[in-house]
Amino acid sequence: MHGFGADKDHWSVVSRYLTSHFTVYAPDLPGFGDADRKIEASYGREAQIARLKMFLDCLNLSEISLGGSSMGGYLAFMFAHRYPNIVDKLWLLAPAGALSAEPSEFMLALEENSNPLIVETETQLKELARLCFFKPPSIPKNFKKVLLDRSSRVADFNRKVFEEIFDSPLAVEDINDTLQIKSLLVWGNSDKILDCSGIKEFQQKLVRAQTILMPDVGHLPMLEKPRTVAVDFLNFYAEEN
Repeated sequence: MHGFGADKDHWSVVSRYLTSHFTVYAPDLPGFGDADRKIEASYGREAQIARLKMFLDCLNLSEISLGGSSMGGYLAFMFAHRYPNIVDKLWLLAPAGALSAEPSEFMLALEENSNPLIVETETQLKELARLCFFKPPSIPKNFKKVLLDRSSRVADFNRKVFEEIFDSPLAVEDINDTLQIKSLLVWGNSDKILDCSGIKEFQQKLVRAQTILMPDVGHLPMLEKPRTVAVDFLNFYAEEN
């Protein structure tokens, strides 16, 4: 599951290393990508968890490995907490939800009533790339125009969704019990969106967690180092315990 403001394409590159081993489902979550955007609908934690369960039921999937990045990692963790018998393995890449982590540049911006995830100008797009990547990619001019057109059209809607998801979040720290699900935690040590110190909170809740802290990687490891991320997951998946 992708992060806030993102879509299924965030998994396209890393998935090509996985599809010879698994059937990979990378949906656009409701409210993002090509999925429905209904202003009257809810896009908070509980609504998205319910939709994911319906999605799996429609596919007749009763046991899955569940992965998520950022917001998607938060939802994956909360889904696994709700349905531990469905999730066989959990793969979290810089998941949101650890509110006691050291404040990142992104969190400090939020405190100043600025949300870098809401992009309407080329300057804001450049700043978002700086925050998301250790080494921001070069974006071709025509592609940049498409990104800006799309993001500016959904900016107001994204503000609504962001408020619903993060205005009164259930923090990882607020979960009383632990999960026994075999889990892989991946974080870039140069993450400016969610500080990698948040990994400690997830480790306390995931009893069988392995941790990978990637050097010189930002908030989106599966985009910056897709092959490495895929190989790490395959090795994790193949281990017996």
